[in-house]
Amino acid sequence: MSQRDTIAWNVLISCYMRNRRTRDALRVFDIMRSSYDCQRDEVTCLLVLQACANLNALAFGEGVHRYCEEHSFDKAMNICNALITMYSQCGCVEKAFEVFKGMAEKDVVSWSAMIAGLASNSYGRDAIEAFREMQRAGVSPDDQTFTGVLSACSHSGLLDEGRILHLINSMKVKPDATIWRTLLGACRIHREADLGEQVIEHLIELKAQEAGDYVLLLNICSSLGDWDNDVRKMMKEKGIQTNTGCSTIEFRGEIHEFVANDFSHPRKTEIYEMLDEINQQLRIAGYVAETVSELHNVGVEEKQIALSYHSEKLAIAFGVLSTPPGTSIRVAKDLRICVDCHNFAKILSAVYNREVVIRDRNRFHHFREEPTIYQTRTNHASGDLSYKKIVEFAKREMVTVKRLRSNE
Repeated sequence: MSQRDTIAWNVLISCYMRNRRTRDALRVFDIMRSSYDCQRDEVTCLLVLQACANLNALAFGEGVHRYCEEHSFDKAMNICNALITMYSQCGCVEKAFEVFKGMAEKDVVSWSAMIAGLASNSYGRDAIEAFREMQRAGVSPDDQTFTGVLSACSHSGLLDEGRILHLINSMKVKPDATIWRTLLGACRIHREADLGEQVIEHLIELKAQEAGDYVLLLNICSSLGDWDNDVRKMMKEKGIQTNTGCSTIEFRGEIHEFVANDFSHPRKTEIYEMLDEINQQLRIAGYVAETVSELHNVGVEEKQIALSYHSEKLAIAFGVLSTPPGTSIRVAKDLRICVDCHNFAKILSAVYNREVVIRDRNRFHHFREEPTIYQTRTNHASGDLSYKKIVEFAKREMVTVKRLRSNE
């Protein structure tokens, strides 16, 4: 094209996003903003904020936020909603709450994004309180809202897995794969292998099962010492293949990618030396590898070796190596974090005095001590919403939503 206007750039960025080539989308955006004859509009900002959320690129997203403020885009509801999602998915729920609090009007998307952000960042009770405030504000929830509430209950232990299953079965709309995976996550927490198998069957019925679902069930079985389960056989029969876990970390505007036992990084020697030093320091502090996280039935020593160089550990070591003391370390992983890496990050945070934030495929893991967000920044009374009230309200509101949709 001899000339490219804003629409042309937006379409190209959107094409990359739709084909899950998020990094290329940001590269196109970089070229676009270097073109002085082309202005970025609200659509551009929405697309790029989505890309930043997917890549855990907080610094990049903050730059887009500043641009929105300079051009008064930050007052638009869709931009605010995208900012809430971006900050939440980058593990910076405090800034997400600031955007949410500053909105003159909030729709169901705003509330749902905030509730989901609080839930995924381990602020389960705050998510429930936000749900209560949403009710008081007279905003009717949708299925995304209830998914966020279920997630908050699951991760925070506010409801046991049996009650969640009762709630799912009593819903007036057919549960989707996201809701069933929320229950599968609860099965992992409570080590309920039998219920986990039932959830997998529901996912199979929806033709939505993924390799990660079977790996999660395998993790539940191995944590119980059940090495004779049929999960691997099921995976083989259905042609389910697992993907290699990948962890990313942003440094100086560049995304660095790691896989387990990765030797491709230009600073690999320094990274492995740093990781060995970290492991030595953590062992002094009492860290012992959680071998239950290794899903193969091998000896303890072999399991410890296999766990030593997981992708998130390499990314954390790179973060410690590359940033000044006290700097927060933010890592994104495309699979679930294992128990051993969770313990590793928790102890490292204390030993090295670092805030560590890890986003896995399901939620955020914050390693720091901090008061709750929603309750400390509002004047509303705290308190959990009872299970009975959640069930009753869910039934009533989903019937209402279904009726309104049928009228449309």
